[in-house]
Amino acid sequence: MGRPTKSNSANWYKDYTEKALSKIEVLLSALKIDYTMRLDNIVDIACPVHGSDDVGHSIIYLNSGTWICFSGNCHADYGKSVLGLIKGTLDKSGAPSSWDDVKKVIDTNCAGPITKVVNTYTAPDLFKDEASMPETIIPSKYFLARGYSEKSLREFGVGDAVKGVWANRAIVPVRYVNGEYMGFSARIHWPECKSCGYHHSKYETCLSKDHDFHFMYNKWYHSKGLQKSRTLYGIDKIPNGTKKVAIIEGPGDVWKLYDYGIQSVACMGKDFSRLRLELLQNKGVERVLFIGDKDEAGEEFKTRFINDYHKDINIFLPHLTSKDPSEMKDEDIKKYIVGKWEKI
Repeated sequence: MGRPTKSNSANWYKDYTEKALSKIEVLLSALKIDYTMRLDNIVDIACPVHGSDDVGHSIIYLNSGTWICFSGNCHADYGKSVLGLIKGTLDKSGAPSSWDDVKKVIDTNCAGPITKVVNTYTAPDLFKDEASMPETIIPSKYFLARGYSEKSLREFGVGDAVKGVWANRAIVPVRYVNGEYMGFSARIHWPECKSCGYHHSKYETCLSKDHDFHFMYNKWYHSKGLQKSRTLYGIDKIPNGTKKVAIIEGPGDVWKLYDYGIQSVACMGKDFSRLRLELLQNKGVERVLFIGDKDEAGEEFKTRFINDYHKDINIFLPHLTSKDPSEMKDEDIKKYIVGKWEKI
């Protein structure tokens, strides 16, 4: 399913890679792939192959055309190239997905002379005006109903939007090391529709990817310009001189562990980096209780984290009785997570 062999690829693979990169924004828009551009010749995308709604968990290197999906490892099935991304996108949409179809998509959307890609895009500012955050009522009734404590929701400023396009969404502010506001993540209140896969009210009709605002009906929506990969959720609550933290996947786990006195940060997905490691080390962190979700993707994330960072920081692992800490029973959290935390 991956890249064509040398015998049948000739020069077309290289030529079409360059052609795709020359009009990458047009191509991504045509394929309805959410993306943001960086100054460092990298495009952050939401991987359409495994249906991710997280921009930045999958990336394209403009200098080489390499495509990597960190959260779903989709490049392993379709080839570590922008052409593999196109093929996988066509395949998952139900459209024809031969290499000739990939060529056709590129020819249709990337007409004109092929030019060397020169990144002239302006990266979004890291910090935002706090006044741009939607007006909310804190604490979020939505998350209270899901079992999170009022204490933790107030501590992290989590509330429900009261009006406008953000109504019926819980707003989760995302901050940098010293509390600088970077943007927000919004969790829609409606459950997933079994027919269309989007989250909408029972009084609304089903949606498709052709809908202009389909992305607003994913489970999570991240505010424009939010650079999640440049921070860790909850790091602003970690005092300087802290020697140990728990690393978990989602904000809800941070709120849950806060109630047990465990200082934690969330990756907001299944991605970690040297930059994030440095943020923790600058705080003084030497030991990490790593808590990936108890599922196949979480196990892959755990393995990758241990392989990449075991020489840089001491890593400890707890036992989970449910998918993540937010779903565990109180007695299990105390026994398996708090108990482990107190020993490291």
